[in-house]
Amino acid sequence: MTGPDREPTGDGLEVLLFAGLAEAVGRSRLRVEPPLPDTVGALAARLREEWPGLSRATFRTAVNQRYAADESPVRPGDELALIPPVSGG
Repeated sequence: MTGPDREPTGDGLEVLLFAGLAEAVGRSRLRVEPPLPDTVGALAARLREEWPGLSRATFRTAVNQRYAADESPVRPGDELALIPPVSGG
């Protein structure tokens, strides 16, 4: 991961966090640098390990603005969004 003071390499990917997920880690964007996991599920597991605020969080994932299953591939340059449960009526 890169922090706000490190430049991305271009081989990584962006992770967008919304609502309580952003609050849990203290930011709305993360940058994941190589080596990248092969799948959404593996990337989510890595994020849960590296960011304790996500360890028990429930969320759906989207890759490049499309919902993605855990077995969906991730590639350098992708944008991954972590979307918390939404309720409404």
